[in-house]
This record gives sequence, structure tokens and C-alpha cells, in this order.
Amino acid sequence: MSGDQKLVTVSGWVTPASGSEGARVAVAPDSGQDYLVLHRGAGVDLLGHISARVEVIGVVVSAPQPPEQNPEEAAVPPYLMVRRYRVLDDDWEEET
Repeated sequence: MSGDQKLVTVSGWVTPASGSEGARVAVAPDSGQDYLVLHRGAGVDLLGHISARVEVIGVVVSAPQPPEQNPEEAAVPPYLMVRRYRVLDDDWEEET
């Protein structure tokens, strides 16, 4: 990992990501920005956890853009390359 890539931790719900280049799922925090999950590495496993609450640790990366895409189009949510994750159970918030 290069020096400019920092690990981030995001907690939220795994949701389907339709129509997204390179992503099949997203992590939707209770508040704030959704993160599209790159379909690589540990991110592939999240496809089996749709509707689950998770905590993911990964690196925010640039969105893949086709060359013909207009840069003035609506902003694309950030992409997250997942390094590791855990599924949170209902009691997780009470344990912290």
C-alpha cells in the first residue's frame, strides 16, 4: 500500500449496487456518504451479506470511469477496496 492510501473504517448496511461500474454492493452508513464496494478481494464476500450490518476496513479509491463519461455528470459515491470486514450482530452497539 502506498503512503497516500489510508485505511478507513465504515459501519453500515450492505445494499445492492445496481448500475455501478466495478461494484455489486455498497455499504450504506446510518448517516453520511454511501461507499460502493469494489468487487475484488474481501469485497466479493459482501455479496453474500446483503441487508446485514457490517464494519468494513479498507481504502477509498477513485471510481473507475469510462473514457466517454462527462465529468460534469452527477457525483459518483466513493469506491472502497475492502481489506477486511466483520458482520455485526444486533447486540454490537450495546457491547461498546
